[in-house]
Amino acid sequence: MSNYYVFRITYDDNYKLIRDELIKNHHLRQGWGTYDMAVDSGFDTFKAGWQKHWEKDLPDETMLSRFNNLSIMLEIEPGDYIIVPKVSVEDDYVSRSFLISKCREKYRFEVLPEKKDFGHIIEVEDVFSCSYDMNLHSQNIKSKFIAYQSPLNRVRNESFKESVAELVHLHTEQPNEFEKEKTDLISMISRATSSPRNEYLEQIKSALQKIDNHKFEDIIGELFEKNGYTLTDNNWYDKEGGDVDLVFECFNKNTLMYNIFEICDVKMPHIYVQAKKKSGKDYGDIVGVDQLVKMEDSIPEKNAILMVINLTDEFSDEAKEKADDNGIILINGLTFASLLVRYGIEVDIL
Repeated sequence: MSNYYVFRITYDDNYKLIRDELIKNHHLRQGWGTYDMAVDSGFDTFKAGWQKHWEKDLPDETMLSRFNNLSIMLEIEPGDYIIVPKVSVEDDYVSRSFLISKCREKYRFEVLPEKKDFGHIIEVEDVFSCSYDMNLHSQNIKSKFIAYQSPLNRVRNESFKESVAELVHLHTEQPNEFEKEKTDLISMISRATSSPRNEYLEQIKSALQKIDNHKFEDIIGELFEKNGYTLTDNNWYDKEGGDVDLVFECFNKNTLMYNIFEICDVKMPHIYVQAKKKSGKDYGDIVGVDQLVKMEDSIPEKNAILMVINLTDEFSDEAKEKADDNGIILINGLTFASLLVRYGIEVDIL
């Protein structure tokens, strides 16, 4: 019986290179893999390779966390299914598609010379991609990705597995019809407008990075308040490193849930936002996550929503892993810019 895995590749500047390795060479590569860092050699070797070649002495806890996650690759056997979010066979940009592949050969280690990294490899076969919106099975898979945010993830959810199996069957039985499903009008328009849209979002992100912190927080507040949420607090901190910039009621006043909490006189959960205005790749983005984690003991409700909005291009793996462990939502610069466009919040980009 096959096992199922969600495998997230890098979505930063190395995306096209790692995607090409997957599409052209059928090499599914994972980072944190410079020379002497093969996970089948043990943690001590992995740690020594990191310290020797990258000259950074991260805490053992951080390196062990990444080593343990990468070690999942050792479990993947030929015939197991590997699903890769945000990748399309046809398009070379981060897309609203996921790729389905089957393991052909078990884990091996071979550094990608031009990057001196990405040495962890699973060789795959039977590679095809599927739009998030192609049918109910693809939509079901897409909806489950939120539970699989680490670079390597074991899939336990039976509904997810069944949907993958159905898509594999459909692609095997009717490959021509399967490909036709992807050429719907919305997908065609999306591909045609992708470049100018991304350029526009980049301009918005750049403009946001130039304004002061208070104005940035005002724009976040405008986004939430325009959609019916109420700002209840700001600049809340515990004097011990914990910090929250904005707090909103979790439901807007026109919803059933708001009325239920109000009528039943039950304390409503809140949304706690940490706002950062960093640019490029913020290697210290773990700070924003840490600030929210430290505030958890001060947050009165257990079902609060914690969120970091950072204008960085992409969150670090360390930040994503800690956010995943603590249920924190991460929103990067382009995602935030797209939300402003979607909900009609204007930003002066001149």
